[in-house]
Amino acid sequence: KLPTMKPLAFRSKPCNKNVNFTPTPIILDYEVEQWLLHGGPNDAQKQEIRSRFKQSVVSDQTGLDAREEKGVLKLTHQTAVFVLEHAATAKH
Repeated sequence: KLPTMKPLAFRSKPCNKNVNFTPTPIILDYEVEQWLLHGGPNDAQKQEIRSRFKQSVVSDQTGLDAREEKGVLKLTHQTAVFVLEHAATAKH
């Protein structure tokens, strides 16, 4: 199952006259179990991570919008893709 991706509004300007800089922020919604697969923590680490996310459902101490939906722990991770290209070759 792939994460849901939703673009955010984001404003930018060229970083200099020779390079165009275009950040593309995205939000990824994950199930905690799915997210754990990326880092490969051992069993004890997985339990600690799950525990912290369960605590964060109430307080959002992780800042990752930790929540439980139908018994499944979920989080939201914000990231960005940065695309740089020479202004001379840009196709706008």
